[in-house]
Amino acid sequence: MSVESNCGQPFQFSGRGEVLSYSTVYDPPEGFEEQAPYTVALIKLDEGPLVTAQLTDLDTSEEEKETVIPGMTENGKEVRVKVRITKRIVEIGMRVEMVTRLIRKGGDRGMLVYGYKFIPELPRLTVSGGSGIDDNSGSIYNKED
Repeated sequence: MSVESNCGQPFQFSGRGEVLSYSTVYDPPEGFEEQAPYTVALIKLDEGPLVTAQLTDLDTSEEEKETVIPGMTENGKEVRVKVRITKRIVEIGMRVEMVTRLIRKGGDRGMLVYGYKFIPELPRLTVSGGSGIDDNSGSIYNKED
């Protein structure tokens, strides 16, 4: 019995789903330093499976805060510094869709590694008379009445 005979029919996912949980990475692993800070999320696809992926093209807000550096003093006074914080605007339940994007640049050879990331779901074009964008292929179609 071959492996192929145990497989079901091919299935194409829509690439759309919703954010179940997320976290922003400020201290990234080696090779991802230039992307920090970045947000990763657990996404439930519309068809049911869960995937983990980076979120991109998010709206951001910045704020500046003054904070104390624990255990550090200067002339007997605690050291205070100003920190700029970039917040990625993400919400649990937010609708997202998959896109292909650059994941990282690799080594001395300059290899570019692409993979999937998710962006906030884009509005779907619907035009009266049956025109629109095919949800599976992304191509524009026009249905004749």
